Amino acid sequence: MPILEIALLRIKNNVPAKETLAILQHVRTLLAEKVHPTKSRFFSTLEDPSLIFIIGSWPTIEAHHGFLDSEVKSEILGSQEGVFMFRKGLHIPLPESSEEVENWGLPLNASVLGFEAFSVKPGEDHHSAYTDIFAHIRSSAEEATKPNPVFESWRMDYMEGEREHVIFTGWKSKKEHEEWMERQKVQNEEFKNLKEQHSLGIERWHLVDLEK
Repeated sequence: MPILEIALLRIKNNVPAKETLAILQHVRTLLAEKVHPTKSRFFSTLEDPSLIFIIGSWPTIEAHHGFLDSEVKSEILGSQEGVFMFRKGLHIPLPESSEEVENWGLPLNASVLGFEAFSVKPGEDHHSAYTDIFAHIRSSAEEATKPNPVFESWRMDYMEGEREHVIFTGWKSKKEHEEWMERQKVQNEEFKNLKEQHSLGIERWHLVDLEK
């Protein structure tokens, strides 16, 4: 099963995000030449420019783990040492046809990319209620962000009893996303319930493409 890797890195020593781009691109080139063409995309966050998101694909989660356990890892990732600190990594499944779809079906061409990770409370009742509520909210998000797609999937690598739902939406600006959320809070009681009744917490960032 193809998977999407989402890696969060913290820039050390207050280096501007744009100045790290050449290193990230070099790693992407080496991966394509020696391991697998991940087609990685690089983003900084509006909330914290020192936080870098790397989004790329692997043919399977085993392929990625195999690379991380290989001798070639240090050769490829060596240029990142001293520049970045690893913060977090996620794997989410992709459809088998994802390589045939632009940007794996993610709204990566939007001016601002909304990233949200909902930690859903343990128990099938919370999971079922969350899933039903999100289905209703998704239609509103799709209407607000069209023609950008809404992408959502469940994290593969989580602790037993935990579930994390990952969502990507595309917006013209961070403000547009925030205004949509405020309208949802007023107009949609389910939106409030999603957070207050069925979620342990939400991680939310607004991303901008470093290569633009």
